[in-house]
Amino acid sequence: MKKFIVNKIAVVLINFIFISFNVLANTDIGVIQYNVKGDTRSSHSGGVWTKPNLRDKQRQLIQDKVDSNDVDFIALEQAVTDTTSGANPLLNTLLLGKKWITISNSEHFSNDFDEAQLTYDSDKWTLISSHSDFWIKSDAEVRPYTMGYFHLKSDASVKVLVVALHFPHLSTPAWNLESFRDNVSKLVGSSDLSNVNVILIGDMNEASTEDNINNLAGFSEMFGKFSITKIAKTCCSNSDYVYNFDQVAVNNGGDFMSSEIINSSDPDIYIPKGAPTESAESHKAIYVQLTVN
Repeated sequence: MKKFIVNKIAVVLINFIFISFNVLANTDIGVIQYNVKGDTRSSHSGGVWTKPNLRDKQRQLIQDKVDSNDVDFIALEQAVTDTTSGANPLLNTLLLGKKWITISNSEHFSNDFDEAQLTYDSDKWTLISSHSDFWIKSDAEVRPYTMGYFHLKSDASVKVLVVALHFPHLSTPAWNLESFRDNVSKLVGSSDLSNVNVILIGDMNEASTEDNINNLAGFSEMFGKFSITKIAKTCCSNSDYVYNFDQVAVNNGGDFMSSEIINSSDPDIYIPKGAPTESAESHKAIYVQLTVN
């Protein structure tokens, strides 16, 4: 009987140690996703981020969140203020507090309204390498992505590829995925991407469900199966925010601890349909806490 009890205790202790090790082995990461809708086109009421007074309110929304929550990475899309010159304020020049660094796609096509910015906490993460490029849209415009390969400063063995992106709509016939794979391989220094921890943050349009993102040609073959947040109703003001396009996806068994829309009572932030300042497609921001292995 004593031997049975001792063995039982040993099994419990081993399980406890194993569970504790797994908990410690996971890395908690906080991210913000926000399509800020910089757009000078009159059909989109001149956009949101393009207007200084509205851009400052969007900045304050982000600032309040990073002041009150753990945030490692921030993804912005359509972060331009002048679509002719491609002028833009990088987010790290607007935020206070941590040592933020922003990487972005700095080369713009004429009248291009899209830019993907990836801002990270350089006190916590070291950038190993970065790259920016474009998905190809069927109408000859582009949708950008900006990616960084990082390691945790406190544990250099913890590495993660973070991609701020704006996917084309699923109706686009060719996205230039082969180029994406080549860029990732160069960035991480390996053609075998199955063990790379990947976090995708962005406006994913119809690819914003697990079925759709895992059925994208080549994606599952590249990185394995993705899990995705279950946030809904972030897009867009002209549709009364019924679409779940703004999402975060993680592969390799990564998991989500929490996800939420960053709420605001300011009507100029999440501009209601029909308001005088409405951009035709303004989005809501989201905050997600996740773990990677």
